[in-house]
Amino acid sequence: MPEERADVMLQTKFKRDVAPERIEETSRLTRALIIKGAKLGQLTREETIALLIRKNYSPEEAEYIYAIEVEAAASPETPLEYRQLVETFRKSQGMSYEEIPQDILDADRVLLDAIRALQKAEEAGASQDELDTLKVVKAQARQKYEELATLHNL
Repeated sequence: MPEERADVMLQTKFKRDVAPERIEETSRLTRALIIKGAKLGQLTREETIALLIRKNYSPEEAEYIYAIEVEAAASPETPLEYRQLVETFRKSQGMSYEEIPQDILDADRVLLDAIRALQKAEEAGASQDELDTLKVVKAQARQKYEELATLHNL
């Protein structure tokens, strides 16, 4: 077969590969749309992770993407929230990791809120009774956090 005929046949009969850079760009856009849907509350956590897995992310990678781009979008505020991000990353990379239970994350958040409430009241010049009440709330929150930290070996 003449070379010219072979070129014509090649161009008309066989599909060309789609440019990889276009596929990659579309893939990033699709991921961004999935994350946007999750942030808007249009997708649940499970739906978001399932869609990311369908895009060929491993379950661990999908969970990490969700943790970073949806849950941590407001930024972690407590030391354990930062640690949870690190542990989620380690899990996504197949490294050893520790699960941070939700109950201790909640207790950490309650403690941080109690500390902030007390600081705000002190700055506002609140009455001693109000400050004492907030100090008790803070002490109870710290005790609960420390009990859970001991229970979970953290």
